[in-house]
Amino acid sequence: MPFVNIKTPEGALNRAQKQEVVHCFTNMIASIFQRPQGRTQWC
Repeated sequence: MPFVNIKTPEGALNRAQKQEVVHCFTNMIASIFQRPQGRTQWC
């Protein structure tokens, strides 16, 4: 699994929004590496 470093301006996201971003990126990266070819669905 690759390492992803997401930077946003300080105070731009609350805790729930940060968790949603992490969840969305995790699903996106997992879907990319699970499929050898084909269309990638983004969150």
